[in-house]
Amino acid sequence: ALPILIAGTLALFIALEPAFVVYSRTMLPDTFLLVFEFSAISLLLFAIQDSAKTRQRTLIFLSALLLGCALSIKWTALGVMFAVTIFLLIKKEYTNAIFSLVTTGVVYMLTFALFFVFYFPNGGKVTTTLPAYDVPVIAETEFPVSPSLKDAILFIPKWHEVIQETNHMDEISNQLLPAPHPITWITADKSTVIPFWLNSDGGMILLHGNTLLWTTLFFLFIFFITQRAVNMFIHKQWVFAPNELFLIVGYIASYVPFFLIDRPMYLYHYFTPLLFLLLLSPVATSELLRCISLITKK
Repeated sequence: ALPILIAGTLALFIALEPAFVVYSRTMLPDTFLLVFEFSAISLLLFAIQDSAKTRQRTLIFLSALLLGCALSIKWTALGVMFAVTIFLLIKKEYTNAIFSLVTTGVVYMLTFALFFVFYFPNGGKVTTTLPAYDVPVIAETEFPVSPSLKDAILFIPKWHEVIQETNHMDEISNQLLPAPHPITWITADKSTVIPFWLNSDGGMILLHGNTLLWTTLFFLFIFFITQRAVNMFIHKQWVFAPNELFLIVGYIASYVPFFLIDRPMYLYHYFTPLLFLLLLSPVATSELLRCISLITKK
């Protein structure tokens, strides 16, 4: 009964989390991103537990399919893809790891290619919708005229060069809504609040995380890492279970890269790392309670 209670409590935290509630009411990219990412993780975990090879490969394929969809929305899904690959390698599922990577890559490429072919059949130059992105490197980018699928695929590297360049341009960053450093996301600091909806009567809806929950989750993460490291030092052996390592790698890989990005990044970019922390919290809490009982002799 305890695992069911923990699972239900986690679901309740997610359902009532103010930042998730506000953001999920709108059809914005990160809503779909989270659905695709964690649906892919769920299918992956089902696949690992399945002994039937055909069914396992089907689940891995569906997982990679969803991961490719997530990656085509935002590159932030790269952290999840990295964690999934590491997890499969730890499980010695080498063939499945390669199969997952290839499938994810193919879905990602096809998504972009089909988008170019069907949405821009006549080719032409880019028309920017946000003033901040009205810069020469974007304005001068031109889609192939009457592109075939092959033309679209060959255009993808060029388009990615543009994306990469604009992510480092000060003239774009200076026009975007200012944002505090990603380190502030850990505690859902007041500076991370985003005015999400304004109306003519002065009413306002704010995007703000649960400060107590987010801070507690990070404290549990630091405690868990420290506790496991001490155990490794004492017992001279590897103590991380594969599932624990998967969640730790998922959190780090989904969070740390934001420290290396030049343009402003906002609180909703922390949603994926936060869900990894939530999933890790039951085992971290169990270890904390065990340590307390050892210290208090109760």
